[in-house]
Amino acid sequence: MIKIAFDIDGCLVKRDMHLDRPNYPIIRLLKLLSQLKNVEIIVWSSRGKEYAEHWGRRLEINPYVKEYSSKLQPINPDITIEDSP
Repeated sequence: MIKIAFDIDGCLVKRDMHLDRPNYPIIRLLKLLSQLKNVEIIVWSSRGKEYAEHWGRRLEINPYVKEYSSKLQPINPDITIEDSP
């Protein structure tokens, strides 16, 4: 199983003029990758699991996500989609 983790802030959600806006190209990528065999999608945030879950509901991506997590949890994804190294 390949675990792919997507970050919320700066990745799935972009700040534009002090407003949080969905990053639709990255959201489409998440949905596409979730359809592949042997792929699990994780959405995580340094702000915590509840924050990630909140944005999962707002972005309507729950059907595509296997797990929500804090970045402090030992998830060890194979691939990360991040806004910073």
